[in-house]
Amino acid sequence: TEAPASRKAQRREERNGKGASRAEPARGTVVSTVTEDLQKAFAGAKAVAVDIKGQDLSRLGTVSIVALASEEQCFLLDVLGKKKDDPLIRWLRKLLEDDEVTKIIHDCKCDSDALMHRLGIKLPPLSVHDTQCWYTACGRGRGRSLADTLSQYGMRSKVDRRHNIHEQKGKHFWLTRPVTDAMNARASGDMHKLFVLQERQLKVGEAKKVQEKAQKASAASCTTLREKKAKIIHVSYPGIFMGAGGVSIRSLELRSGTNIYSRGRRKEQKFMVFYTDEKALRMVVDAERQSVPRRDWDDYWDSDGWQSDEDMM
Repeated sequence: TEAPASRKAQRREERNGKGASRAEPARGTVVSTVTEDLQKAFAGAKAVAVDIKGQDLSRLGTVSIVALASEEQCFLLDVLGKKKDDPLIRWLRKLLEDDEVTKIIHDCKCDSDALMHRLGIKLPPLSVHDTQCWYTACGRGRGRSLADTLSQYGMRSKVDRRHNIHEQKGKHFWLTRPVTDAMNARASGDMHKLFVLQERQLKVGEAKKVQEKAQKASAASCTTLREKKAKIIHVSYPGIFMGAGGVSIRSLELRSGTNIYSRGRRKEQKFMVFYTDEKALRMVVDAERQSVPRRDWDDYWDSDGWQSDEDMM
């Protein structure tokens, strides 16, 4: 009979994602050029875990770090300020655009948009395993954060999310150089667990209908933002605009066919809108206007932010 202590250790390992004979990688190795170790780590890879870090992550923001992991190693590619024809970007493009390599990403919408428009890397939709989409397709409910998703599959996130990352010594967290230990820990902390998460999702979603639904949703997640237009708007009353628990924004997204994200520090009151045509954007702008309380109309129309259509569009 197995000793209770051993059973506890086994359960602890499973929670931490070690139950599949995987050694947990140390912190990510930061590289800014194509090194021999980087090439060797991903030579012949059939699957890679990917996560993009940056400021206001999208085509309108800045890509700072591409976290890239195999089952054994994690690398943090320092791409801040690099052009599309940089040797490191060209190497990354060849890997990520390979149809035969599965890209495991959690909620890849903004990652895919930033990769295509900032770095010229177009993820093949059918090669993406979006763990958030699989979570929903497997009947576990609406998409969650990676930390919440890991917990639902019996794992615990290693990333400390208690600290605000928007500013550090006057700079945005992800724009700080050299890459700090805190940045490394946050970017690489859960990368190896994406492989375990994928394995468990494939096991739960063995039914053909579930797999087809998840694969279709992953492909849509990969393309939904990058094929739309994008614009930053400023919202005078974010709480009213979003609604309790975000209910107003979700309703607006459904009616207008847009995707709306809060960006930057809270006091900036900045939102990013992805839209298909000017009519859809106009619906969002009108909703912002209607979120202004009647008592504040005079101040609203006298402000510099939203006096004219030229300011809004």
